Parts: sequence; C-alpha cells; structure tokens
Amino acid sequence: MSDIIHVNHLRPYNTQDGFITRLIHPEIGRDFPSQYDLASIKSYIHPKQIGCVEPHTGVRAFEVYHHLIDHDLLRFALTLQDAEEIKKLGPDIFRKYFGTNVIFWGSVAEIIGGRGQIWVMGMHCFGQLLLSSWHMIEEKTEVRLLQEDHRAGLLFVI
Repeated sequence: MSDIIHVNHLRPYNTQDGFITRLIHPEIGRDFPSQYDLASIKSYIHPKQIGCVEPHTGVRAFEVYHHLIDHDLLRFALTLQDAEEIKKLGPDIFRKYFGTNVIFWGSVAEIIGGRGQIWVMGMHCFGQLLLSSWHMIEEKTEVRLLQEDHRAGLLFVI
C-alpha cells in the first residue's frame, strides 16, 4: 500500500504564526510534484556521516548545509509544507518510512529569538508523538550528525 503525500508547493509557507520570521530559501519545492509516494523519496547522508556512530564524531550541521548549497542539492530537499503533510499521517506512518531517525527539512529559516542565526526544523518520533524541534546552523555549533542511532538526514523527492 502506498502513502501518497498531497502538497501545494506553490502556496507560500505560513510564516504568520509569529515563530518564523523569514524563510532563507523560499524557492525550494516550487518545481516539486503536487503528489508523491513516501516510498519514492530518499534520505541524504553527508559523506562524513557514513560510519560515524560515536558522539563527537560525524559532521556539523553547518557543514551539511553548506555542502548542500555548494553541490546544488538543497533545491531537492523536502520543505516545511511537506513536513506538515507527513505529520498529518501520524507517527506510525513516519516510523514506517523513517524509523527513529531525525529528519531535517530544506526550509531553513530565521526564527523569533534566533539571534539572527539560521535554523532548520527536525522531526522525529517519541513513542506515539511526532515531535518537531528547531536546530541552529552555525559554524561553531557542536551539534553533530551521526550515521546511526537517530541518524539525521534530509529527504529528497526523486
């Protein structure tokens, strides 16, 4: 059975909730199909994440972000609109496709109280809850992405 996502990428993301002040790359997703099967998307793992399973190894979120920009890959990352639609399907469907992984979205943003830095939203399951949290992308941030044990990845439309 397929799990089809329906999303209008031409609709601007609602930044009027008072939390997001500005999307950094609002153009991401505009060329995506209006529907796709979750089974057709792929997770991106940065080359430095491969084989990294110990704390304080892996790659910094800042490096991943700039690698995606430098290699013209960010334009393929799913957006916050996709995150909203996937979240509507609930934690069981999320877990079916992504397990316990933290999934990040291509919609990088400035947020209220974000000290002028850019942030990316991550989503993961915790029991029967599907949680979203924002993570700073900053060169000196010690947040590191590992390959396994809550592996972090970006999702791409094929």
